[in-house]
Amino acid sequence: DSESRGLMDAAGVRTFSLSGTANYQYSDRLTFTAGLGVISGESDGNGSTNSNIQRVGVNYNSDIFPALEGAYRYFGQVSAGNRSNPGDLDESSVQDAGISLGHSFNRTFVTGGGARWDLRLSQQGSTVHDTVGRERNALQHSISLTNGTRSDNITRYLRLSVLDQRNFADERRDYQLANVQYTVQGQVSRNRSWNANASIQYGRRVQDKPVAQAMESASLSYSVTMSYRHAELFDMNNLTFTSDLRWLSEEFRTEDPFDPDYMLETERLNSSWRNRLEYRIGMLQMRGDVDLREVDSMWSLSVLLTVRRYFGMT
Repeated sequence: DSESRGLMDAAGVRTFSLSGTANYQYSDRLTFTAGLGVISGESDGNGSTNSNIQRVGVNYNSDIFPALEGAYRYFGQVSAGNRSNPGDLDESSVQDAGISLGHSFNRTFVTGGGARWDLRLSQQGSTVHDTVGRERNALQHSISLTNGTRSDNITRYLRLSVLDQRNFADERRDYQLANVQYTVQGQVSRNRSWNANASIQYGRRVQDKPVAQAMESASLSYSVTMSYRHAELFDMNNLTFTSDLRWLSEEFRTEDPFDPDYMLETERLNSSWRNRLEYRIGMLQMRGDVDLREVDSMWSLSVLLTVRRYFGMT
């Protein structure tokens, strides 16, 4: 359960969500999934909305095959879902079915001085159709190159990545993203560690269908994140505290291009500070989050309590 309230106009938004997911691993390569969810929202002056979600799917991952001194594998997913809004006057309900196929290649290069570079290439295509006649097709290519070094208790990573995604059918848009990321990790003691990350990225998006939403945009942006983790807090087993501090430029893209709500306007955080306390007893996991956010000089506070029970794990 969470609440967000603008300090300027005192407009409150309250949301509640409950979801459950079950995975059955039939073999090393085949996994069946099923999920249920309920989402309820209420805002001051705008009433309430309710949604029920059901989804089932099958995931397949192939064995790893040696190729060109690297590793090659392919994967796929088939899924079907239903979303209903019983609170609406028209009792709307939409079903969808989708399939996704992809493959990837990984190879490690060792250069002079012992430097290690990891190369990853991947390609993925997906299509989704629903009962109201909408269709979404996407083809994605990505390439990344990662270098990692370690000295004493400090680990450093440099990662370069490029993403190209093309959407077809009802929506026709192109999306490209180039990203440079540098990360430093430090180990203070056996139970305490810290992490600092800086990213610079360039994004370009072009859409020409639907015509009413035709647009072209480009952005150059940054992200800086610092985090601290303390396991066995107060010398208690399975009690962990984490704290994350983040700054984002206004145009930093955090959305997933495959998200069906990609075109919807979303808040872009200027800064946020999240603190999490997590405790686990056997198969029961309890987690509390306090999240303070600032967006364009507007502050909001979110408090979330999560209780999760695992089954069939050893």
